[in-house]
Amino acid sequence: FIPRLWALVTSEVPCDWQAVSLYSRCPFGACVSPHLSRVQPDINEPTWRCHHGVNSGFQGMLYKTEEIEPMQAIWQPAVFDAARPNCLYVDNALAAISDKIVFYAVP
Repeated sequence: FIPRLWALVTSEVPCDWQAVSLYSRCPFGACVSPHLSRVQPDINEPTWRCHHGVNSGFQGMLYKTEEIEPMQAIWQPAVFDAARPNCLYVDNALAAISDKIVFYAVP
C-alpha cells in the first residue's frame, strides 16, 4: 500500500490538490492520470439531493494540511444544511462542492 500511495502522490496527483479520496465508487469527473480523476458535481442529480449517487466512498482520504481550514469553510455549510440531508454523507458533500474545491479520487 505505501509504495503505491507514494507513487500516486509523487507522480500523479497534481500540485493544486486539496483532497484526494483513495477509493471512490461510481466516480464522476474527468480522468487526469491513469489512477486518478478530478471529481466534479454530477449535474444529472439535483442540488437538493447533494448530487447524491456518485463518488461514493470515504474509506481513505488525503488532505493537504494547509488547505483544511479553507476547505472546511466551504464544506461545513453544505454538510449542515437542513434542506439538503443527503449532504450529511461526507463523500457526497465533497463531491457536491467539488466545483469550489480541488478534489481528486482514485476510481
